Amino acid sequence: MKVLSGLLDRGLLWRHAAVMAMAAGMVLASVDGVAAQSGGDALKQLVAAAQKEGELNVFGSGDWHSPQLMAALEKGLNNTYGINVRLKATPGPSASKLMPRLIDEVKTGRTASTDIFFAPSRQQIPSDKAGALLRVDWKKLMPGLKDEEVGINGAAVVIGASIHIIGYNTNLVKATDLPKSYKDFTDPKYKGKIGTTVFAVGWVEAAIHLGEEEATRIVDAMVANGTIIGTTRTGVHNRVATGEFPIFAFDTKPVAYSRLKAKGGPVDYATMDDFMSGTASEVSVPKTSAHPNLAKLLSVYMLTKQGQDTIWKVIGRDSPFREGSQLNKLVESKRAAGAEIYFGTDQNVVKNAYFYQKVSRKLAKKLRGN
Repeated sequence: MKVLSGLLDRGLLWRHAAVMAMAAGMVLASVDGVAAQSGGDALKQLVAAAQKEGELNVFGSGDWHSPQLMAALEKGLNNTYGINVRLKATPGPSASKLMPRLIDEVKTGRTASTDIFFAPSRQQIPSDKAGALLRVDWKKLMPGLKDEEVGINGAAVVIGASIHIIGYNTNLVKATDLPKSYKDFTDPKYKGKIGTTVFAVGWVEAAIHLGEEEATRIVDAMVANGTIIGTTRTGVHNRVATGEFPIFAFDTKPVAYSRLKAKGGPVDYATMDDFMSGTASEVSVPKTSAHPNLAKLLSVYMLTKQGQDTIWKVIGRDSPFREGSQLNKLVESKRAAGAEIYFGTDQNVVKNAYFYQKVSRKLAKKLRGN
């Protein structure tokens, strides 16, 4: 019996060793497969370094920091690269408030509050200028990236976007009665029907598209006609649903309208016929990040088809520059129909700095009635 027991024990050990070897082989095969698709040896090395770091601390507020998104990305990240890491989301300040904190942490040699920084260009560019971000060769890790996807100096990379939409209450407004262009907003029939944001979202883009003088004329006409009935920051789709704002121009969360509509809410959204704009969502790695390799790997994963699909499914903000993404399909269909397309990428924000820094404030004050 002892001999049989010994043989059984040895058999179990051999089987266990075989299973472990197979598992290791599967991990290597997974990494090799991904490397063959994009990134090569540089990506393989990044995967190995990211696995050693083990956990990514994600600190901030908004869609990109939601526990639901991090959980979904964690699962996909581990499955794609054959690793076992954790993405830990912790509620924190907005990107505009987190930016000076990250800059100060680098200057004083402290570990960054967040391992990865989700923010638009208007926070990424100053952070890079202050020396707070790592400069990464994103194209080496993800061959095929377009120039407009890579931030200035390689400090950030575009992983998604928010498009500027016109939200409306379907019980109060017909789709055929919505403004089809910026000039349509001056029609007196919209008196007392339109709400907008306190930040002039979509209106600074009007100035870039039409010129400062024409955009100002349109906003002045809206104010004179009593078109604007209020401004707000958050919860827009719900306020459209109640009828507080029959029309809202411009909101940035089409997925919120789609989900509310699916539940029976009287809401929908549209875009203008001749022009579509949006704000690029970027990600970067703080220079004093405790887990920089895992931050880079997550950034690369979010650029893959699997990552883009996850982003769209959870927050509806994939990248218009990634071929086959939902926003890319929408953008290309609008372009094919003759619309001009504009997104606030690093390059465009720098090129149009005057509009973002000066004109946006002027138009926002007018829209608020100041």
